[in-house]
Amino acid sequence: MIMQMVFGGEFDYEQAKAYCASMEGFSVKLAIVYVVSIFSMKFYMKDRKAYGLQLPLNIWNAILSVFSGLGFFYTFTTFLNVAYSKGISQIHTTISEVYTDKTCGYWIFLWVLSKIPELVDTYFIVLRKRPLMFMHWYHHALTGYYAIVNYSEENAHMFWLVWTNYGIHAAMYG
Repeated sequence: MIMQMVFGGEFDYEQAKAYCASMEGFSVKLAIVYVVSIFSMKFYMKDRKAYGLQLPLNIWNAILSVFSGLGFFYTFTTFLNVAYSKGISQIHTTISEVYTDKTCGYWIFLWVLSKIPELVDTYFIVLRKRPLMFMHWYHHALTGYYAIVNYSEENAHMFWLVWTNYGIHAAMYG
C-alpha cells in the first residue's frame, strides 16, 4: 500500500493517515535504535581515523536540498490558494485541502516519511568524527515520532512546521 501510494498510485489522505497511525510504535523503536546506534558508532570511532565521505555527503545534501525545495514549492502553491480563497485561519485550524489535495497532501505525507532517511545525517557526522551536538541527535530522535503522531492525529497546525522545515532544509542542504 505505502509503496504504491508513494511511487505511483494516487495519494489518498485517509490511507496515509492510517499508515502513520500504524507506524507510531515503530517510530519509537526506531528512535531508540537510532540513539543507541549513533552512540555505539561514536564509541567505535573513538580510536579510529575519520572517514572523508565528502562525495557521498555532497550527493546526500544535494538530494535533500532538491527534495526540500520541491516540497516547499508544492506546499506553498496550495497554501496560497487556500489562504486566498478561504482565509489563512483555515490552514492552521482545520484539515483542509493542504492535507487532502493530491499534490500538497502528498508532499506533506512525503515530509513525514522523510524523517526516517534524514537520520542518515547523523551517521555522516559520526563517521567523519565531527562534533555531535545534543540538539542534532535529539531533534532527529523526536522529529520522526512527532511527525507521525501529529499527522495521524490530524493536527492542522503541523502544516506550518512542514512548510517552514522544507524551506529551511532546501537552503541548509543546498
